[in-house]
Amino acid sequence: MTFTTDLFGEAVVSEREAEEYLQRYFESLEISDKAQKRWNLIGVEAEDLDWGCAPKINVSMKPYAMYSQMNPRAFEYSVSQAKEKLRPIFRKALEIRVMFV
Repeated sequence: MTFTTDLFGEAVVSEREAEEYLQRYFESLEISDKAQKRWNLIGVEAEDLDWGCAPKINVSMKPYAMYSQMNPRAFEYSVSQAKEKLRPIFRKALEIRVMFV
């Protein structure tokens, strides 16, 4: 891993704020992807992996920041709402070879 991203302010109180948070992650992934293409490789032939096995970029993300109405009484529903918003982020991450924690 060469670089890690963690956006602060993940406690969201509205869906508008959750959407803004999601967009900041998309922007961060776009910026990181452009930057990683300019980084020198570390001891391997693979263009998109350091040491041949690890993505260059790590993103730390809080799933509960994707849905402002998380509720333990409606656990399944809350998780499903967060998953819907996380899917596009994970697809982008797979496309540009990003690791998530």
